[in-house]
Amino acid sequence: MTGDPAGMRTTVAGGWLRAASEDLHVARICLASSPPAVSSAAFHCQQCAEKLIKAALILAETPFPKTHKLAELIQLLPESVPAQTVGVMRRVADLTPWALSGRYPGAAELSDKPPTLQGVETAISDLEVLQNLVQAAAERV
Repeated sequence: MTGDPAGMRTTVAGGWLRAASEDLHVARICLASSPPAVSSAAFHCQQCAEKLIKAALILAETPFPKTHKLAELIQLLPESVPAQTVGVMRRVADLTPWALSGRYPGAAELSDKPPTLQGVETAISDLEVLQNLVQAAAERV
């Protein structure tokens, strides 16, 4: 790490961005399998969203608790985060239950919004947009 606070923020956020990118990659692989592994893809979508939101919080110098609840993390974002970025985050905020869907038998059925192929495809599309927005923010720090 550098001694520069902005450089340290960028380095730490970059680690979260790389981890988010890997989750998004794995989600795509899960959907490409035959048959598609929808619950596993959903889990990685939720993980990707969480990591992208946490990267944005780091870039905004906003501390956050250890939580997987996306809506709670989004509420912590300062007004300095562009409205477009926050809007995309809100579109993926309801992925929180997907953190369990691919990990525990029956968890998907207990969710208000169980993962579907179309839902995961939509989430991946939103996450690609969000990834680009957060990456661009990191490059501006």
